[in-house]
Amino acid sequence: MQTPTLISPNASVSTTSNIGQGTQILPHALVAAKAEIGAACIINHGAVVEHECILDAGVHVAPRATLCGCVKVGSNVFVGAGSVILPRVEIGDNATIGAGAVVTRNVPAGATVIGNPAYIMKEKQA
Repeated sequence: MQTPTLISPNASVSTTSNIGQGTQILPHALVAAKAEIGAACIINHGAVVEHECILDAGVHVAPRATLCGCVKVGSNVFVGAGSVILPRVEIGDNATIGAGAVVTRNVPAGATVIGNPAYIMKEKQA
């Protein structure tokens, strides 16, 4: 049995976006034109996923986080509440973006970033 895709009637989702199986888009979230949201993602209350963003499977965008245009997010990433990811930034698989962080450059896979501008607090050991 597949998990259903749930989109709140109070969310704004562009008809040109693509939403994966089992994704939840909660009230007051915005998914803009040509965004690609993978399977089993959560776009939480008031979160913004701008135009042409690509989110791989298992991404959780916390409340009031903003992904500006053309952001690429790898699989199983957590984007903390109130954080901002600037345009054309890439986030690697299994990364964590701290609450309130302002991400101005690419984040490697497995890294945890915090602050404004965001800096690497911890990197996953190989």
